[in-house]
Amino acid sequence: MKKITTVLLAILIALTVFGQTPEKFSYQAVIRNSNNELVTNQNIGMQISILQGSVNGASVYVETHSINTNTNGLVSLEIGTGNIQSGDFTNIDWAGDTFFIKTETDLTGGSDYTITGTTQLLSVPYALHAKTAESITGEITETDPVFSDWDKTTGISITESQITDLGAYIESENDPVFTNSYAAEISDVDITNLNNLSGVNTGDQDISGISINTQAIIDTASNLRNDLAEKNNVLTLNNSTVFTPSADYQPATKKYVDDNSGSSPTTYNIGDTVLGGIVFWVDESGEHGLIAATSDYESTIKWNTGTNLYTGTKNGDGLYSGEMNTALIVAVQMPDNQGFDFAAKVCADYSVTMDGIPYGDWYLPSRYELNLLYLQKDIVGGFEDAYYWSSIEDYTPSAYVQDFSNGNQGINAKNDLNYVRPIRAF
Repeated sequence: MKKITTVLLAILIALTVFGQTPEKFSYQAVIRNSNNELVTNQNIGMQISILQGSVNGASVYVETHSINTNTNGLVSLEIGTGNIQSGDFTNIDWAGDTFFIKTETDLTGGSDYTITGTTQLLSVPYALHAKTAESITGEITETDPVFSDWDKTTGISITESQITDLGAYIESENDPVFTNSYAAEISDVDITNLNNLSGVNTGDQDISGISINTQAIIDTASNLRNDLAEKNNVLTLNNSTVFTPSADYQPATKKYVDDNSGSSPTTYNIGDTVLGGIVFWVDESGEHGLIAATSDYESTIKWNTGTNLYTGTKNGDGLYSGEMNTALIVAVQMPDNQGFDFAAKVCADYSVTMDGIPYGDWYLPSRYELNLLYLQKDIVGGFEDAYYWSSIEDYTPSAYVQDFSNGNQGINAKNDLNYVRPIRAF
């Protein structure tokens, strides 16, 4: 039996800007087989189609590539530079409609394509529309306005006599004299002394006349010392002691603290069960990342309240963006039906207590975060081979989902019933 393999879309990279708009854009994908294993260092065949209007729209351009995966299963190619099968890439009117990219793959390197995936092209490829500026021809006639018959009462009109008067003012200008200020008391001797000032006190700097309120400084320091003493800290004024933080002091920049040791920061690994759930992504420092709830929401659920409303989350993709998306969705949809549960609301309402600490800052993941979760679905566990909601809408009636049986992302109607897995950031 032929194995069915999976292609996971990784990145659509922005156009490279040169003197003229290039007729191409970059594309990358990670290739996995049916066992979710990376296909590495292997020649594969790919067919790329640009579809117009919808995921089932007509193809306006088709090209093929023969390309090798790298040691991480990644392929990189430039759409617009392959072997053209049909259409003209340079004639695509990117601003005239919605476009989708369809990928077909043959792991043997031929053209027996058994893998298919389709996703919408978002704002990046539409930079190609800038090329229309290069085709402007003809003359551009600029006509400067003519101002005449000004209303003399506005003061805009300047007569020759006013110009003469202005010249008289300028010619007879006198510098101001300060008689009742500190500046009036600066003498030539003072100026000479100021010019003689140096970085080393050679005796020409006399500060005997400066009054210092020593008692006020002592009182202020004493009050500071008493305030710190109340917080189990130490401060004295004899230059032999230092400020000593108490054991429970933590820097304000650290969002989560697991102990009071004040020692090196805590780091985490994918698969750790901590902070309310299971870690499924960490940054390079290991101190921050994303955590998934240990199980799905109790049943499938709609994205909306039964009424399609635009929530403004169409472009809110990326790390940690699901948190703001969730807040926007709840704010827009709650007034419509306050007693109705929907995908973003059940994530915002989710709370769990672990090691005596309640965690309640959960949210519906963005498309990017949802894909990171899919990549670690075997480690996190408890997922269905079905669609899961993201927090990003397509248009008013639809939102993005990811199929956890094969990793493909697509668009479903907001009224559809799909699964939800809350996540949180740390």
